[in-house]
Amino acid sequence: LPASDGMDLRVHSREQLAPPRLTITCNNAPTGVVAEDGAANQQQADAITALRQASTTTATVQMRNGIITLASFTLSVPAAVGADTLAQAEWFLSTYRTALGIDPAITFQLTRRAADNRSLVFRQRYQDIPIYPTDLIVSVDGAGNVIAFSGSYVRQVTAPPLPAVTS
Repeated sequence: LPASDGMDLRVHSREQLAPPRLTITCNNAPTGVVAEDGAANQQQADAITALRQASTTTATVQMRNGIITLASFTLSVPAAVGADTLAQAEWFLSTYRTALGIDPAITFQLTRRAADNRSLVFRQRYQDIPIYPTDLIVSVDGAGNVIAFSGSYVRQVTAPPLPAVTS
């Protein structure tokens, strides 16, 4: 097994007939890039343009490999959403999911809030399984606007939700 310096990995077994054996099958980690799907990439670009146009301030968007890592803007939350900051953040994640380039099968779960309740941190889930490590941070201003987004997330999950372990 590949390991870092200083790592000591030992496998013990109570079986007397054969040496212990453990096989773990894993898929490659998702890269966040959906290079094969030009249509999805164009949809994301169009949605980012729509986000820029909806912003009442000059929007800035920083991306890496098709993932928005940092964005600042001022988006007015519809009055029907209400004043609850969680509802406002969920409205943003739902409305601008395509701009984020996130597959509809992926859901979001609130993991923590800032003390002032203006920055909310979510993780992604796929088929009720948390995707690690992901953090999506949505910031609101308390006046009915979503003002920023930052995060580290995956656009889609290609691995099956059930792990395969044999021994």
